[in-house]
Amino acid sequence: MNIFVTGATGVLGRPVVRLLIGAGHRVYALSRSEANTTAVRQLGAEPLTANLFDRESLFMALQATRADAIVHLATHIPPTGQVGKRSSWLENDHLRRDGTRCLRQAALATESVQRFIYPSYAFLYPDSGANWIDARTTPVQLHPVLYSTLEAEAAVMHFASQGRLGVSLRLASLYGPQSGVTREQIDYAHKGLFAVSGSKVAYFPQLWKCPPASMTWPTTSRSRAANSPACWLMRWGARISCLCLGR
Repeated sequence: MNIFVTGATGVLGRPVVRLLIGAGHRVYALSRSEANTTAVRQLGAEPLTANLFDRESLFMALQATRADAIVHLATHIPPTGQVGKRSSWLENDHLRRDGTRCLRQAALATESVQRFIYPSYAFLYPDSGANWIDARTTPVQLHPVLYSTLEAEAAVMHFASQGRLGVSLRLASLYGPQSGVTREQIDYAHKGLFAVSGSKVAYFPQLWKCPPASMTWPTTSRSRAANSPACWLMRWGARISCLCLGR
């Protein structure tokens, strides 16, 4: 399968591209700079120069690659110290809202693109007792930062309404050795600081490593997170343990 990927050099993009290539897919990655082009080639993908906010530019790229699927991973998450500033999220909003819309328009103008995978996000899920927490049964706690990703979900659903496959995966927060946010949180923990949002018993969905989106899932919005998510109180306890161990 020919797969067109945006955000290929990001925290999520790098492992996804490697896994897609390992599964035998041919991956074309959007590149906006020489540095990106080099990084994309090192991942084993083929770089393509296009403008994410220009429908015609994207259409030409999709046509040239005869892409069967789009995996739209482009985001711009601000550093931990700036997440409270609404202005810090504007570039991310632009990528999610406008970039997704342009990609959808370009994809629908082709005959080859039949699948559109988008990684959405939800900050917190409320305690739902014994009920399974997922995107279909648990409403998103609305916040201005989430408006753009919900608009992107709507764009994916519109793509699917045209007889094609569209999947929005509401991912959890990514953590691990390649995550800048994880390193920042560890640095804060060493300083005796920890940034929290919401109730101390609110559940915070997390993912250690995310596999590439399945190309056979039905059109839907799904949540991808650990089976046993940690609440804020548990996460704070983990930071205290980290400090006590001197790590």
